Formats: sequence, structure tokens, C-alpha cells
Amino acid sequence: VTGPSERLARVILHGLKGPISVGDEAWDGVMPGHAAMPDFTDEVAAGLMTFLGRSWGHTQRAVEPDFMTAIRETEGARDLWTGAELDELDVNTHYRAYTGRFGGPGMVLEFGYNGRELTVTSPIFNGPMLETKEDHFLFEPRDLQLEFVWNDGAVSGVRMATESGGVELPRMQG
Repeated sequence: VTGPSERLARVILHGLKGPISVGDEAWDGVMPGHAAMPDFTDEVAAGLMTFLGRSWGHTQRAVEPDFMTAIRETEGARDLWTGAELDELDVNTHYRAYTGRFGGPGMVLEFGYNGRELTVTSPIFNGPMLETKEDHFLFEPRDLQLEFVWNDGAVSGVRMATESGGVELPRMQG
């Protein structure tokens, strides 16, 4: 449930057949999908995913009905998923919104998405970012906290936490 939404959406819609591993536990069963149920709309599916992702102390992002619509359109009517098939999917596709160059003279951070994770490239540090909650990431090797800033539905900057409070780096054009 706390894994990538791209996987959970497909399991909820189309179902899953084992074997799969969850943490240290192995499971081998069948869970039917719900896509064929007339009342299981994209709004209902998105609401269920949001509820699961925010229950029991979890802090996952809200799932929009458009996300579920895109999954249905991409996958069509299909049979149950297997764990191996789910492992091959691009995940965390919402990271694409954070890609680009941020900063100005003397300080530029470039964020990229490789199909699995958000990465950062700069003159002084490079590597994967860890999403700690919606729009907040951590570059673990340097304990660097980053928060993406949204304006008018798009990422306009990234705020870096500093000892003196923080600094905001704007999105660079081009």
C-alpha cells in the first residue's frame, strides 16, 4: 500500500496472482481486480487509494481520478498481474513534475527521473533523492532536505533547508 501508486492502481483494477514477496513474507494467492465492477469508477478507485495511502500514519500524496483513468486507458482489459510484471513498471511517475534545472549563477541543481527515482546532479553532490512526504525529498548522504514549491499547478522552485532557515532556487528556463 505504501509502495508506488503505479503498482497499487493496477492491482486494485486488474488483480494480482502470486507468488509475491512483501517485506520478508512470501504470498501465493489470487486477488481479483475491480475494474469490471460498474460502480468502481475512477473517482472511487482514487478515493480508495488516497484513503489507504493516508491511513495508519502514512503520508502519501492524494491520488487523482485522472491517474486512474490513465491506468485504465494504458492497460485496457487485461488479466491478473504478477509480481514480476509489476516489478518491470516505471514507478513514481509523479517525479517527472520535479525534473529540470533550478538555481542561478553559482548554484544549479538538476533533477532527473530514471523510471524509478528522482535524482539530483550538481557540481558538489549527485545521486538519488528519497521522498519523505509529498513534495519533500532528502539527499541522504548530506542530510539535505528539499521541498518543491508549486505555483499555478507547476513546480516553480525548490527550497533547500539551511541552518539560517532556507533558500529558494527558482526553476531555470531552457
